[in-house]
Amino acid sequence: MQKLSVSHHILASDDFRNVLKTSTQPLHEALDSRMAALDIRDLDARRVFSEIMCTGYSRLGRACGWNAAEATPVLRDLVRALSEAGEQPSPAVPADATLAADAVAYVVLGSQFGLRYLRGRLPAQDRTGIFACEPDTLAWRDFQSRMTSRPPAASLRERIISDAMHAFEIFLSEAQSRIRKVSLCA
Repeated sequence: MQKLSVSHHILASDDFRNVLKTSTQPLHEALDSRMAALDIRDLDARRVFSEIMCTGYSRLGRACGWNAAEATPVLRDLVRALSEAGEQPSPAVPADATLAADAVAYVVLGSQFGLRYLRGRLPAQDRTGIFACEPDTLAWRDFQSRMTSRPPAASLRERIISDAMHAFEIFLSEAQSRIRKVSLCA
């Protein structure tokens, strides 16, 4: 997997939210492209999608000590919804390095809107598990507001960006592994 580096000239920007978005965009797009291989209207593909998300969210939770700033309750709710739908994180996953709460918050809160889009593609009876969760728009607005009004100190920005990139890499590695296995079995 290609490692992307944090651009030092970007770190001086006044709008840290946009810096975070721009810095993580290539990995976000790679993840979206990989996940697009799953047609979630198909029950088996939806199950694989949920397995990827369950392991990814669980890894993020462990890596931030279940403290994901404004996203803490959202992260717990997503993992709970997946667990109640019968999903369990992959037991063979090694522990990840510690991730900054703001990095995890950015990825978790942003992912809710992708899930909302995907939910719209499903008939009502298939909107279960993670697809039954509504986005916490208040938590997203609070996070955005804080990143704008009280951006992290310059000394923390590079870590948050790097950790957010790693958070996307966690999901991408899960997607690459699980979707490859599905393709080989098909």
